[in-house]
Amino acid sequence: MNYLIEQCLFPIIEGDECVGQGFVADSFFITAAHVVNDYPDSFIEIGDQRIILSKETPIYIGKGDIEKDPKTKDVAIYIFPNTHSFLHLSSRKIANTDYLRSFCIAFNYDRTTNEYHKDLHILEATLLEQEEGNYLYCKCNRYQGSSGSPLVVGNEVVGIMHSGDEKGLCAFLNPESFMYPEGEYNGCIIRWCSSPFPREEPLTPEYFNNRAREQVGDAFE
Repeated sequence: MNYLIEQCLFPIIEGDECVGQGFVADSFFITAAHVVNDYPDSFIEIGDQRIILSKETPIYIGKGDIEKDPKTKDVAIYIFPNTHSFLHLSSRKIANTDYLRSFCIAFNYDRTTNEYHKDLHILEATLLEQEEGNYLYCKCNRYQGSSGSPLVVGNEVVGIMHSGDEKGLCAFLNPESFMYPEGEYNGCIIRWCSSPFPREEPLTPEYFNNRAREQVGDAFE
């Protein structure tokens, strides 16, 4: 499963530094808004295509900055071609018993060899009994440039990295903050997006899971 999740992760680069993370879930490319705002020349690479995020039009971008306002939504969401999702957004309530992990890809440039190196970091997280507005908190290590990385349970994205401190206290945006409330498409569709999915079928977690199975086949299990 780690390999499948890794295929959904994209380091965000400016110059020769990793300044953030993005990931694909439900065929949306998602990152933290403050990464896009703070690094206007940052880019990702999908296959042989380089995409400069500030030159693309997001379907939504929240007001995100490193000084967290609990009412803001530090998220930017795009639709790019040829992206595939093993991950899907989840509005479910996570519990202390859930096995939480935060995934990010470290990106390093070796000036001696003029080569780039990418390494997957898998960080275990412990849910804290603390929430503030649109954000939940975990005990979790944070790497430089990990803003925008997904917090997952299995293949469900239950948080998006906003910030962290030197003591390992990390704030994650709750995906439910930018979904319909429960009862309107069962809390599983982005409120302001013209959906690429057929509206005649309820956009439930099961629907997204079926899409993931179609893309990764038997490996999903």
